[in-house]
Amino acid sequence: MDDQLTFYWFFYAGIDRYEPRCDGGDRPLAHLLGDDGGLDLKCAIDDARHGMSTLEAVIAGESSSGAWDRYHFSADFNAATTRIYWAFSDDKWSETIDTELFRSCLHSWVEFIERGPLIDGVSVIDVE
Repeated sequence: MDDQLTFYWFFYAGIDRYEPRCDGGDRPLAHLLGDDGGLDLKCAIDDARHGMSTLEAVIAGESSSGAWDRYHFSADFNAATTRIYWAFSDDKWSETIDTELFRSCLHSWVEFIERGPLIDGVSVIDVE
């Protein structure tokens, strides 16, 4: 699996809109972060913030587990581990990572999309 995620903006000329993308090869984590279901940027930001607040509540011990469901991918997490999977066949394509690593990646994603589209808007983060 790739050890880095690359965040970038893709311009769709046909609809005159930038959309955030995450590249990490075939890693389910990358697909989860970039899975916006065609929502506009405001909705994508709100959804990512919701995922982050749900995750923070689990880490703080306010809940024993939580989930963040996107259009095609989902994440189920507890304080120790996060399982990320394709929502239509959870046993076919999945990965399990440390919840602190998931928190770091999701936080970086939220910060990236909140900054909005930039000409040089590429971020690379290590995932190890």
